Amino acid sequence: MEIRKIYPPCWFANMDNPKLQLIIKGDDLANARITVGCELELEHKIISHTNNYIVLDVDTSKVKSNTSYKLQLKRNGEVEAKEYKILPRRNKRIETLSMKDVIYLLMPDRFALTNNKQCLEKNVIDKNNPDCWHGGTLKGMTNHVGDIADMGFTAIWHTPVFENKQEVTKDTKYYNYHGYAITDFYKIDSHFGNIDDYCEFVDKAHKKGLKVIMDVVFNHCGIDHPFVKTPPVKDWFNNLGEGERKLTNYSPLSAYDKYASEYDKEHFVRGWFTQDMPDINLANDIVLDYMTQMSIWWIETTDVDAFRIDTYPYAGVEYMQKWQKRLYDEYPQFPILSEAWVGETEYVAKMQSDNFSKIPESTMTFMDFAFQRRLSETPIENKAREIYSHFALDFAYKNPCNLLAFIDNHDVKRWLHKHSFIELKQAVGLLLTMPRIPQIYYGTEILLAGDGKGDTDGNMRQDYPWNEILNAEQQKFKAYISKLLKWRINNKAVTEGEMMHFVPIDGKVYVYFRYLKDDKGNIGKSKVVMVVANFFEEETELQLSRFKEILSVYEKWKDVVDDREVSLNPMTSITIKANGIMILETK
Repeated sequence: MEIRKIYPPCWFANMDNPKLQLIIKGDDLANARITVGCELELEHKIISHTNNYIVLDVDTSKVKSNTSYKLQLKRNGEVEAKEYKILPRRNKRIETLSMKDVIYLLMPDRFALTNNKQCLEKNVIDKNNPDCWHGGTLKGMTNHVGDIADMGFTAIWHTPVFENKQEVTKDTKYYNYHGYAITDFYKIDSHFGNIDDYCEFVDKAHKKGLKVIMDVVFNHCGIDHPFVKTPPVKDWFNNLGEGERKLTNYSPLSAYDKYASEYDKEHFVRGWFTQDMPDINLANDIVLDYMTQMSIWWIETTDVDAFRIDTYPYAGVEYMQKWQKRLYDEYPQFPILSEAWVGETEYVAKMQSDNFSKIPESTMTFMDFAFQRRLSETPIENKAREIYSHFALDFAYKNPCNLLAFIDNHDVKRWLHKHSFIELKQAVGLLLTMPRIPQIYYGTEILLAGDGKGDTDGNMRQDYPWNEILNAEQQKFKAYISKLLKWRINNKAVTEGEMMHFVPIDGKVYVYFRYLKDDKGNIGKSKVVMVVANFFEEETELQLSRFKEILSVYEKWKDVVDDREVSLNPMTSITIKANGIMILETK
């Protein structure tokens, strides 16, 4: 009889929910009697008891912080015991995500390399293989927190850093460097470092004024997770033991499709994400408690500021809402960024509305894939109309300003893979001035475009070239992004204001204004921002008469990028460069 592991590895005093679910993993645990406590025995109830796992609920209402309690197993005179620590609870500050933020997305394995002895010993580093580990670490991320803050970003979202242990053979083609095939939800992968390294990263980010968004996966784990072979309860996963690994139908629309069959709804939620990513069964309350406590444990242990939820609807919306409510019991309005990869406005609007109605205090942020799709994939002759139409549909959202907008990320081809430099400049200008929370993918600021080593996901996840000297074009574009970021953070018209836009009647130019209203509901005396985007590959003359409701009030404007004064009169016109963008503010 031996105790090998306890989940969670420690807990915290003074939690609002006194129930603590402990999962004891070990050998030969059948028929063991259990006590929890020392001088004070804690009330507990056994939920499940097998040869390898014991699941019990413990009442922690009487526990004291900075105290170790003894978890003891007895059977036929044999005794096995482990100390279980109760730590003081953190005085957690909660700052929601808003339009005041600009998020920098990075992949730890590809962002900043350091000499990690454990990483090198694993013998799976191949920087020439886009699908292999490259050696990025948490210390590397920490070393460059200042660079991210200095550019003007307010938050860092990193892809998962949990253990992704993988059996590697000569036939292994794809490696779990991405972090989404988790094998231990309570451990940092040794490729990246350890828990102390992560806490140091969070602490330094906070000192630089940056929020940290931890990427967490609730829908699935890695095939090599120990629970797959011996689960704590038999239905921890969906579709195990049936021979064939039934994959999901990859149809998020099933979640809200009024015509969807029960078969399709269940197939979507219960199917595996890939053959190597078993589907976690959140319908089981023991599993949901495990994932909830895991979330709380990382908040208390590391002081992270927000979670990003991978494949949110795949986990089952009703189960994720239960999780969110339980999390909010401890941390009201804790920021959550959720991925729902659907390119239709109506779907994301419905998902947001459903979340807000079921959880009125929710501040959940969903990703605006519809904007990314329209901006990236629309033919040039239709782009102005499409972007206008996208924002014209904002009436569908309860809070459109709480969406995350992006032009690319780790799951889609980098912008420069199929667009020009001038289009990138325009796209970033739009991203940083429209009524959304912007996210920029690492390397965009230095024009990373894809390394040309294949068509797999690894092709848009190349190493950040910290040791290379930036050329003139890279320096210029990095300065452009940084200038807009630093201007943006102090411009309330952009970070808090409303929007007025105009139909692109010529099909070429899209014009919108960002502004604040005064107490009477009128556009006040604070600064107004005007954005003009020409989506055509030719210079365009824009007549200003249509915009007189604002331009008749303000004549003197400043070009934010070029630092030059501009006079705008409804009776005149301005020239916009091919694929150009002009960002103006009132003086």
